[in-house]
Amino acid sequence: MSSTSDGASAKYGPHGDLVAEFLQAVSSGGLNWQQVVADSRPPERRSAIQAVGKIPWPAARLAAVDKAGLDAFAALGLSRSDFAHPLDLGALKVAISAGSKAVAVCDRVGVEVVRTLLQPFANQRVDAADEAIARASSY
Repeated sequence: MSSTSDGASAKYGPHGDLVAEFLQAVSSGGLNWQQVVADSRPPERRSAIQAVGKIPWPAARLAAVDKAGLDAFAALGLSRSDFAHPLDLGALKVAISAGSKAVAVCDRVGVEVVRTLLQPFANQRVDAADEAIARASSY
């Protein structure tokens, strides 16, 4: 394992390499953000976010994943005017934050939770989202 992967694992947990890859893909842009938001609205989304929130995390790890997700969102430089609906910007922020956390705990919640939170990114060809779903499927 490279020192970069070692650092990501220490910071974000056992799937830190995948969290870092996910965040890099998201912050580099190029995704259809309106479609990510549209795909992030299944009825089971709320319960999936709650399931991830119930996982016990070391405080430093949760803080690191949370901050990194918010930083990735901020790096996009999007504004409400980039979306048709005024609440869509906030919905994207939640989708990215929840997605980064789902990657980090993909082995600790059910595959349906992980798929619910990451499929919008997998639909946009974010390989790390596909890999996290695959990892969740193997547990």
